[in-house]
Amino acid sequence: MATRHFWRTLGVVCGFVFAAAAVQAWPPVSGLTYLTFNRPVSLPGVTLGTGTYAFEIANPDSGGDVVVVRDRERRHVYYLGMTHNIDRLSDGRRDGAVTLGEAGADQPVPIVAWFPANASHGRLFVYGR
Repeated sequence: MATRHFWRTLGVVCGFVFAAAAVQAWPPVSGLTYLTFNRPVSLPGVTLGTGTYAFEIANPDSGGDVVVVRDRERRHVYYLGMTHNIDRLSDGRRDGAVTLGEAGADQPVPIVAWFPANASHGRLFVYGR
């Protein structure tokens, strides 16, 4: 009787271990989003000219607080920096989008936050004072 109980318990424990391993093996979501700008925009420390850029979470498996912005082909890095989590506004939009700040007439418009497509939250960029 004790032997049967041991094997049953071992089977349950192994099942949980394998299930946890399967959950850990699921690929993290990077939120890769291609955004096109028709005028210069800025991120902390960099200005992006007109064109298409790839926004992506650089560390999706360890907090998702680092964002990388590259050219469309994802060969050149323009921005790599820390961000803060921010809830998506309840405007019903689920596409990849950015929130823009204010700028002078000849200044690039700052990107305040980026919201990956189909995500319930976004990333708030950290600007120095």
